[in-house]
Amino acid sequence: MSMQTGMGDRFAASPQQQHGWALFGAAATNLLRSHCIVEIDGPLDRDRLGAALRTVVGRHEALRTRLVVPDGWNVPVQLIETNVDAGIRIIDGSTIDDADLDGSLDALLDAMYADGALHLCLVSRLPQQHLLLASIAALYADAASLAIFLSEIACAYAGEVFGEVTQYADVAAWYSDLIENDESATERYHWDDSVSPATLAAQLPFARSDRSDAFAAERVPVDLPTPSLRALASSLGATLDDLLLATWMLLIRRHAGESDIAVGALFDGRPYEEMARGIGPYASVLPIRCTVPDHASFADLMHAVARERRQCAGCQEYFT
Repeated sequence: MSMQTGMGDRFAASPQQQHGWALFGAAATNLLRSHCIVEIDGPLDRDRLGAALRTVVGRHEALRTRLVVPDGWNVPVQLIETNVDAGIRIIDGSTIDDADLDGSLDALLDAMYADGALHLCLVSRLPQQHLLLASIAALYADAASLAIFLSEIACAYAGEVFGEVTQYADVAAWYSDLIENDESATERYHWDDSVSPATLAAQLPFARSDRSDAFAAERVPVDLPTPSLRALASSLGATLDDLLLATWMLLIRRHAGESDIAVGALFDGRPYEEMARGIGPYASVLPIRCTVPDHASFADLMHAVARERRQCAGCQEYFT
């Protein structure tokens, strides 16, 4: 159900949006974002690119959405703007030295942590060499949405005509109705069991007890022999994702000393064909729970993880 306003329509926020808002409030728009940089080689018509951007933003309501808390409410709703100034910031990058390029791009991406679902910046290095920086807020679109958005920009630039697309606000309303329906009780029970406090109570020996400092995510790059690992997983009747997740759970088992392990795994959140090209915060991190016995073989653990992942994928729309 929507509520008409002078600025646009208001829709109930999805469980993903409510969770992000509960953790960070309005600051989530700035803190949680996906970034990418696209290299564009060849002649570029900026007016045509701007028209393509307006076409795609007009096509997807999620790119024109803000979360707001109405007076007297304590939860946010989605406000879909009817008109949004979808523009691209143009920067002359011809004077940026190659040695300073990475640092300059990082600074530009950092500056894109601002209110609004979408921010774009075009850095022109040479007449036929450009870099398109895109930043999208996780409250309104996931990382897969960013890839969909960029592919549709390219299609619109080429003059392709789009068909109908599923809007995220409609999906959020459908999820809410589904979760409230009594017929979904079995699927909800699966999640109630998976996220019980006892399951999540395992402590790692090196975990910090003092959490007064603000959380700052870090990344440690690791080179993996991906082809060999993929072949190994295939020989055991599993996928590379199954193998890596089972390895992670086994490592936690050894350090935590607990046999009942639950870890978070990312799911696309688009289980139906109608959602495949949708833009919105579909993706969710869902708890994968497995028992890791002391003497179980790695193959048995991997197959158990694979079964649990399939079961979670079948219940993912009921997770709140």
